[in-house]
Amino acid sequence: MVKVAQPVLLSDLHVLDLTMDRSFLCGRILAELGARVTRIELPSSQTGTAHVWDGNIDDGLRLVFERAGGWVRCVNLESASGRRVFGNLAASADCLIETFRPGYLESLGLGFKVLSAVNPRLIVVSITGFGQSGPRRDWVSCGLTVAALGGQMYVAGRSDKSPLKLCGDQAEHLGVLFIVNGLLLALQRRNRTGCGQHVDISLQECVTAALDHVLPRYFGEGVVAQRQGSLTWNGAFNVFRCRDGYFLASVPGDREALVEWMAGDGTACGPTGNKWRNPECRARNPGAIMSVIGRWIKGHTSKELFQKAQLMRLPWAPVLRPGELVRNQQLRSRGFFVRLRVGDSPVVVAPRALPFLVRGNPSIVEVGESQPHLTDASGLPLCGVRILDFTWVMAGPYATRLLADFGAEVIKVQTHRVPGSETANRTPYFKYWNRGKFGITLDMGHPEGIALARRLVRLSDVVIESFSPRVMDNWGLSWDVMQREKSDIIMVSMSAFGQTGPWRNYIAFGPTVHALSGLTYSMRYGRGGPVGPGVAFADHVAGLYASMAVMSALENRRRTGRGAFIDLSQFEAMCALTSVGQNSPVAAPYGVYPCRGQDSWCTIAVFGDDEWRRLCRTMKSPSLSGSLEFATMEARLQNRVRLDALISRWTSRLTAEEVMMRLQEARVCAGTVQSAQDLAVDEQLKARGFFVKLPDSYKGELVVDGTPLKLSDGRAVFDRRAPVLGEHNDYVYCDLLGMGHDELAGYIERGIIY
Repeated sequence: MVKVAQPVLLSDLHVLDLTMDRSFLCGRILAELGARVTRIELPSSQTGTAHVWDGNIDDGLRLVFERAGGWVRCVNLESASGRRVFGNLAASADCLIETFRPGYLESLGLGFKVLSAVNPRLIVVSITGFGQSGPRRDWVSCGLTVAALGGQMYVAGRSDKSPLKLCGDQAEHLGVLFIVNGLLLALQRRNRTGCGQHVDISLQECVTAALDHVLPRYFGEGVVAQRQGSLTWNGAFNVFRCRDGYFLASVPGDREALVEWMAGDGTACGPTGNKWRNPECRARNPGAIMSVIGRWIKGHTSKELFQKAQLMRLPWAPVLRPGELVRNQQLRSRGFFVRLRVGDSPVVVAPRALPFLVRGNPSIVEVGESQPHLTDASGLPLCGVRILDFTWVMAGPYATRLLADFGAEVIKVQTHRVPGSETANRTPYFKYWNRGKFGITLDMGHPEGIALARRLVRLSDVVIESFSPRVMDNWGLSWDVMQREKSDIIMVSMSAFGQTGPWRNYIAFGPTVHALSGLTYSMRYGRGGPVGPGVAFADHVAGLYASMAVMSALENRRRTGRGAFIDLSQFEAMCALTSVGQNSPVAAPYGVYPCRGQDSWCTIAVFGDDEWRRLCRTMKSPSLSGSLEFATMEARLQNRVRLDALISRWTSRLTAEEVMMRLQEARVCAGTVQSAQDLAVDEQLKARGFFVKLPDSYKGELVVDGTPLKLSDGRAVFDRRAPVLGEHNDYVYCDLLGMGHDELAGYIERGIIY
């Protein structure tokens, strides 16, 4: 395995980690960023959580997380001596992250107000199922509950079957990425004010904020997204059987090369008629064309398809099992897996928690004199930070949208080289992921366009791009060049597979990453074929890692005066979440159950015998409660098929809302599977102001999702819509670069700016 130096962007930051089982990843991410993390372990009888997870994380993996996360300290918060120990730790810490139920720490005299009186610089980040406010703040929840109520499950699976939950603990992992981003935003704010604050995060909102096409289609077009099995929402990708497993393929924009490939190997199925060559006919018959590709793929192995497709610049990929990742040549070449030894135990191979490598930042940080506090009138954490944004589609724009929400001046550069850039600004999809940004146009195929881009680099703090590695180099905008333009510049390159390794020049979209990371394979009905997540989940994950990288590098620059090059792999970002274990929760019943009405479902999760008895009382079934067949968790797991049938018989007589409300009153985890239409009227999301209205240049008004990150000081501002193509050319080129209007007109006349 290749040894890779870990980034130390957050050196000198001390974090107290009070998260529970499925948030262990949070401490590990912060530790890998260079922070000093102290895990606070509680006695087994003391959790204070809204719901107790019966630890099913593999013991070896748990030890790895603890080892990588830093020092472990066992503290009984419900004893006076334990509270004193914890108080002393909090007095000198920078941050505290916790997952207790709302009000628990306050009940112990350890709430934010008390702790901040002792340590005014302390940042406290709290994440719960539904946040610290709203009518559902005290509801019990688990990953299954929030995946359902957050809208994730409604679009995952087949329309003729029940909704699926994303494999593993993806909802919780998503929450972890938001935790780190929230902590870093609060840290940026503290650099200006000297004061800490409380960050309130709702896991339901985290899930709802990562739904790709679901909300843009509903609020922008009135379409309620449905489950489409392994076919992506836009019909572009599907999963097919091949000779040695499953393979993901798409219908390419340029069909001629694929037609030639299929016809040339002697096994093609006649894809040479009008439906292939006539664009209008192709648009009317996407399913027929996809079927032709699927029949042809059956005769080939995944390896030969993958290699040749990538040579032809097709984002195709084999559908890999999660267990295959440890042998993946691209991951191994970039040192993604590391060997750790805990005490006398055998060496454990574990994935890195960070999907990026850092250059321009030595492994031993030389801490210089910190810069003075910045001041601003906006009260936003990132006010005064300028970001030059060369990203496109969604992963990159999702990162820069978060940064723009909290005050960064994001200048989105649109070029002739990006397909559809002239019309993309009108779509709801573009408007969702590019709100709050300034938009300019620039032909990067022209030497004068590149010269203007270099001038913009000199005025920027961050440059972020999501092209394949050779694009920026070909434009003469490599990291080395940018350093010469501005010595402390921060550059984030978030390509599909990273800047190094045998796959560095391969291309991928979200579905490609899902297939290669094991996410697609792990989502299926029994022994059926892989289905996939129904949304571009990988794009959201990569975007959150990218915004995390930007703010970590900004913090490092504040302390050292040095910029950094962040080499982020979107593939590794998804692998970081799929390779940390796929164990099923120790719970029964645990699943999604049919309710009265069309496509109506409710999730139920029972983790202990007390909860089981409460469920039986709610069902008014004392005989079920007393049955030896289901008396213990072990018995319920062994008889899960019969148990699910009995639960389904009860739920099918009630509406999903009735099931949820009755079980929540009994303190049993339950949540309806919500569609986009349901989310729009969800009372908890409404009470917390999750949806906001933006002016729209074409429709007058557009409803968009806000942010799960509720900062007590420096909350996000949503006051600017996405830019019309080239809308801010005058501001950027004239006001910022000092270009005269006649000079700008000359650039426009020559097509360099348009």
